[in-house]
Amino acid sequence: MLKFLKNRLNILYLIIIVMLVILGFRMAVLTIVEGQEYRQIADIKKIKDIPVKAPRGKIFDRNGVLLAENVSSFTVQMYTDEIKPENFNEVSYKLSKVLDENMEKPIDEFPIEIDTFDYIDKNIETVQHDLQTEGIEAISYTTAEDKVIETVKENIYEWLDFSTFIYNEQFSPKQRVLAALLKDDVPIELNEGNFEYPEEMLKPVADGTATTENQENILPETNAEPKTQIQIWLSENNLKENINATEAVAQLLINNNKYLSSLFSNSKIRRLSYEFIIQKGYGENIKLNDFSFVYDEEYENIKRSLNAANEEIMMNTSAQDDFVILTMKNSIDNLLQTIYEGNNEKIKPGEILIDRLREIYPDLPVQFIEKDGAGSFEFTDLTIRDKYFNQQHMDISTTAYSFVKEIAFKNYDVLYNLVTDDNVKYFAQVELLKHVNPTISIAEWEYTPIRNKKNWIKNNVKSAGETHDYTAEEAFEMLRESLKITEEINDYDMRNMMVLRERYNKVSYLSYHPVDICYSISERTVAMISERSHELHGINVEIEPLRYYPQYETASHVIGYLGKIAQDYEIKDYVVEKGYSTDDIIGKTGIEEKFEDYLRGVKGKKTVEVNNVGRTIRSVSSQAPVPGDNIYLTIDLGLQKKAEESLEKGLDRIREGRVFESQWGDFTFKDKYENARSGALVALDVKTGEVLALANYPSYDLNLFSTGITTEDWNSLLNDSKNPLAPRPLYNIAMLTAIQPGSTFKMITSLAALEKGVNPNTKVYCAGTMKVGDGNVSCWIHNMFGGSHGYQTMYQAIMNSCNFYFYTTVLGENLATHQKHTVKVNAEDIIDMASKFGLNSKTGIEIDIPQEASGGVPSIEGKKSSMRVYLRIFLEANVERYLNDGAVIDSSMKNEIIEEIVSWIDREEPMTRGEVYEGLKALNLNPDKTNDNYVPLVDIIKYSYINQAAWTVGDNLNISIGQGNNAYTTMQMANYAASLANGGYRNNVSVIKEVKTYDGKETDYIPLRKSEKIELSSDSYLDVVKQGMKMVSYDDSAKPYSKFPVEVGSKTGTAEKEGINPETGEPYDDFAWYVAFAPYDDPQIAVACVLFEGGSGRYPIPIVREVIGEYLKINGIID
Repeated sequence: MLKFLKNRLNILYLIIIVMLVILGFRMAVLTIVEGQEYRQIADIKKIKDIPVKAPRGKIFDRNGVLLAENVSSFTVQMYTDEIKPENFNEVSYKLSKVLDENMEKPIDEFPIEIDTFDYIDKNIETVQHDLQTEGIEAISYTTAEDKVIETVKENIYEWLDFSTFIYNEQFSPKQRVLAALLKDDVPIELNEGNFEYPEEMLKPVADGTATTENQENILPETNAEPKTQIQIWLSENNLKENINATEAVAQLLINNNKYLSSLFSNSKIRRLSYEFIIQKGYGENIKLNDFSFVYDEEYENIKRSLNAANEEIMMNTSAQDDFVILTMKNSIDNLLQTIYEGNNEKIKPGEILIDRLREIYPDLPVQFIEKDGAGSFEFTDLTIRDKYFNQQHMDISTTAYSFVKEIAFKNYDVLYNLVTDDNVKYFAQVELLKHVNPTISIAEWEYTPIRNKKNWIKNNVKSAGETHDYTAEEAFEMLRESLKITEEINDYDMRNMMVLRERYNKVSYLSYHPVDICYSISERTVAMISERSHELHGINVEIEPLRYYPQYETASHVIGYLGKIAQDYEIKDYVVEKGYSTDDIIGKTGIEEKFEDYLRGVKGKKTVEVNNVGRTIRSVSSQAPVPGDNIYLTIDLGLQKKAEESLEKGLDRIREGRVFESQWGDFTFKDKYENARSGALVALDVKTGEVLALANYPSYDLNLFSTGITTEDWNSLLNDSKNPLAPRPLYNIAMLTAIQPGSTFKMITSLAALEKGVNPNTKVYCAGTMKVGDGNVSCWIHNMFGGSHGYQTMYQAIMNSCNFYFYTTVLGENLATHQKHTVKVNAEDIIDMASKFGLNSKTGIEIDIPQEASGGVPSIEGKKSSMRVYLRIFLEANVERYLNDGAVIDSSMKNEIIEEIVSWIDREEPMTRGEVYEGLKALNLNPDKTNDNYVPLVDIIKYSYINQAAWTVGDNLNISIGQGNNAYTTMQMANYAASLANGGYRNNVSVIKEVKTYDGKETDYIPLRKSEKIELSSDSYLDVVKQGMKMVSYDDSAKPYSKFPVEVGSKTGTAEKEGINPETGEPYDDFAWYVAFAPYDDPQIAVACVLFEGGSGRYPIPIVREVIGEYLKINGIID
């Protein structure tokens, strides 16, 4: 052996043999042991499973008419694994040029904009109005872009004809204007730079008439000249029939904000418009920013919007502080009384709160109870409870939850830390989003745009490091340098490339899944991409289902809108737990959100074989997607449209003081109310509680959200006005806005009186006014005309809306004549009756986002407690703001100031304004400092809190006539009217008829139908108030039902809105309420309508009458 090893060649042979053995062993492992795994890897590299989107379930009205469906759409998709990084610039440049040439709008998530408007002097953003009567000022806000758009509207013809050189090319707006209009199939063409009507549409229609929804009640004129198709189209779009094509284009741009809003999303249009206003001398305070971050604008818009409704939130307050404030004001009750399912245990925020409060109050006499999956609070020791009541100045009737809530607010830090606790904050976000979406990331406690900006810079600007403080221009130039994009490519084209790169970077762990680039492209664009397929590696066009709403704005607040997964809780719920892609579209509000699990469907897949460069060779197999379930609503489309049309028409006529024309008789609005711009109407089936129509004005086009709304479209729907009554298209007034019901509430007071034994035929003398305490209270007829109603029975008091009668009812005596009434009705009696009719509860409609407001009857014992809570919230957020100049306080001093001011609410006699003024000065606060609406601190404390805390005789009088602390939604009022009409049954309100699979099979969903008999001593009491309501309908001087085919019971109401409109500087006009049911002898439909600043309770009459008339037609009750 030794001899063998001495030979060097033998050693070499031996080494070779050992290596061959090792190599053979490894090959055996690879082929036998690990062979299957490697074969699978090889297959994956040549076989791809491509997901196929499932058609979303359809939504129908009660009769099977489509409200939401899916249409086939050409979608540009990118296969990121097929595009090499070094080739992306070339591919993106060529594709972006094709898309831009055809004016397609790709999904734009690139956060740097070029050529955006701004003010030179920011202070001119604020328009101030002197309020002569109040000695203060009101403010309103207009963005620079809004101002430019208004200027363009005022000079629309000159703007359309204007052209300029942009990036060394002549540019005119006309081609892009045409493209925007053609999205809505507007019959306009552009020939040699001029707008024209299509030649074939200028010929008269054969019979000279056309039947459209707007013309169904208009009889054709005898011997009328035949109309052309263009004239018909112009008429349908509320345009004059004799205008030319250019005039039609101009009017469309002026009348519909969406067109100019969409156009101004293009930087070339913005630059052209800037040069236009400068050249014309209209833009002395406008400048054009070369580069800006979209995130900055989003953040400012969010803050402005939140500040408009919450004075505690300012530009310098933190995201975490704002989140806590909003939770405390909107959703703290739900959070503390709900039990949530955590990862491994139940989360009970209410129980956690009590445990933490016990660290401060060891003998706290309250415990959290779980029963049937719900949480509640109860006292554990009544003796200790009473001790706390005395110490905290609480009423003996205070509930356990109200007690805990007030103690918690007194220890603000404890409640703050609970809301922001890692185990609770997720559920706090879920609850808050049912009321308001502040767009705050609870993971980093930053506003989402700020977080996204930091993350984007970190991920895209390679030299950023830990520094995120780059301007948009610096970041843009860094991208140009790092991506090696030459200066030959201008900023406009580079940005279009970056839009595609932003999508390219959306690579998930399954990089071979296609990424959507652009939806609903034209056939011309499809052809151009196909022709250049050899240059556009990784780019494909697929036919995919796209959500489409054929009725556009109709029932938008019921159906709800779609959006991309964005919130922290959405990522957790949909992506992590349910397997959604981060690019999927989900329901965000309304039925789309509530029934997401039913509507979503199941994705399919397409298995294909690809070559070595990723190109598809052949299809291997496919699995068809399963469409989502179909939902049938209780809404009747015809009635819904009539409600929306009548609501819009009525508000328009009221603003102008014109006549409301109707087949049931014209109705003249003698006084005009120019701020009547919003309203809501709800129609219910009296017997079942099913929603027949739910209309809000203004509304919005659901199709804007089909693929995730663009920033410019979203901004066009927002209203940053500090006027709470300003029109807000996204706001569901019918479900969310609780308003004093005015005289429509008097049937509740009447029923409470009948229950106490009041004889409806007993007459009360209305003297017009009487002295109560140190002041006078008067009937409306005295306030307006100096008159009186004379003797009134209950029937007449309802008919004439006689406040004096109802004052006497709660006083138990007519203080003008000293006549004793049958019996005295207490506020508690009225509150109890209102609760029986559901006015202190949610109606049950199947919409979670937005969360239905429950309105609420006044709470005598809870009024002071609530004011203490709200005053604490205000002071916690604002004390430092109102300190004298130069004053500084620590947390201990701040708590002392808050406790002192809150204690003023508990004084036996309310403090005078002078006492409040001196008290604030003693605490080193400046009583004259104002909030953003220019209201001084002394008036905020005195009138918004102290005066609102005590229950007085005035509160009793106010509740009897539906004023004061009464506040109910349109939905609640409609259900209340239905209960009056149907014999005293309170129904659960429902908007869902049924849910079926896409092929018509039953599902597991059963809509709730629940009816509860309202407890009354005698059902004859309902006949009394119904008779009074019938008299209301036929006593009106305008005789609105004289031509109506059935009898109607109804009631008008006017509710006061205190304060000054911050936009106009004038006092608010009154809310206008109206409730009605019909037919009187066999009630089938109940309707409630409210008009913001509608002025008179009579003014909703023709609107509601149209809806009832349409219902009678639809159901064959009349021809």
